[in-house]
Parts: sequence; structure tokens; C-alpha cells
Amino acid sequence: MKNSEKIEKYLENELNETERSDFETEMRSEKKLSAEVNLHKKVEAFLSDRDSILLNEKLNAIYDKEFGNKKSTLRIISSNWAKIAAVLAIGLLIGGIIFWKTRSLSNAEIYSQYAQLYDIGINVRGDSVSKLQTAYEKYDQRKFSEAIRLFESDASGNALNYGSRLCLGISYTELNQFDKAEQCFKSIIGNEPIYEQQAYWYLALMKLKAGQKAEAKQIFQKISKNQNHYQHPKAIEILKLMN
Repeated sequence: MKNSEKIEKYLENELNETERSDFETEMRSEKKLSAEVNLHKKVEAFLSDRDSILLNEKLNAIYDKEFGNKKSTLRIISSNWAKIAAVLAIGLLIGGIIFWKTRSLSNAEIYSQYAQLYDIGINVRGDSVSKLQTAYEKYDQRKFSEAIRLFESDASGNALNYGSRLCLGISYTELNQFDKAEQCFKSIIGNEPIYEQQAYWYLALMKLKAGQKAEAKQIFQKISKNQNHYQHPKAIEILKLMN
């Protein structure tokens, strides 16, 4: 009988009197065996602690699912050591999750996390503006190339309204046409109070996606200091991710 089996039987009171006495004599003469028994006791204490009951049950469930009640002539590992292995595996998993959450995000990842399409909420009516209505629909469907073509076509004969300019700028950003996107956003800032905050926000996101990190950070800092800005909390979050 291997030491691990003896130790388990000893701790579970499954040895007869003679076996138990012999085992205790062996422990007194072998420090290594005594240390191993103490380790098993500590493991048992940990697994029986009331704060660890739920974890213990889950580990048992995992072990049962993987190994079931299969029996083997070679007892490779005791149940407690299987639990320890599972604990270590979970620890590695948690460590990986913590690493993933605390690692530095790229500009593209931050952009993807925070760049939501702005909902203009405009219902354009009438035959004379049906092209613009279609442009908004294509924008909502994330068909940006088609949306840009329709917005630009509408702007060729008329001054494009500021809401459309915002959508056009966002569409350009999504297709990495950063210079055109910047022109759209800057044409709103200082000229249209209704969409100025939105234009400033999407200009910052555009700068971030374009890799212009210093400029993007400067804009996010200004937004973070303006508690009346509708994206004030998110600007603070992004600045933390950028540091």
C-alpha cells in the first residue's frame, strides 16, 4: 500500500488497531511521512472549512464528471489530491482572467469597446428627402460605404444638416477614412450646440482609432473634466485604460 493510500485510510479511520499503531510508529521515525500526513490534514481542514464547502462541492462535481466511478487496478491519485489539482487549475484560470483584465488594451480594442453608433432619432419624410432617409437606414445597418455614398450625394446639392454630418463622420471613422471624419466632426464643433458634445466625443474616438493617442487623450481629458458632458464617465474609464 502506497503512503498516500495509507495516509488517507489513517485520516479516515479506516485502519485497524494494529495497522494504525504501526503507522503511527512509522510516522514518529520518519519525518518525511509525518510532514506528509500534516499536509493532508491541512488540505482536509481547508476543504472542510465552511467558506470552502461550495468550492469543495464544485470540485467534487468536476472530478465526478471527468472520472466518474471508474475503477482502476492502479490507483494513480487520491480524491484529495484530485481536488488539489483542480484547485491549482482553477487558480491558473483565475490568474489568466486577471491578467487578461489588467493587461493594456490596444487603441483598437478600446475603440471597439466604446464606439457605439449614435442614434440620431430622425424620421425623414417626403420624396425630396427619401435619399437621406435611406442613408440613415444604411448607417443603422452598418453598411457604411452605402451610407457615405448617399450622404455625399445628398450633400452635393444641399448643405448637409449637422445630424447627417455626425453620421457621415462616424461612417468615415468606421472605414478608417480619418481625415474626412475629422472634417465632419470639426464642422459641427462650435457651429451646432445640439450635436457639439457628440462630435467632440466621436472626434476623440476617431483620434484613438487612428493611432493619434496623444491627441485623443487630450480630448478625453477635457471631456472628463466636464461633468455636464454626456460621456463624462466613459471618458474617465478610457483614460484609465490608456494609462
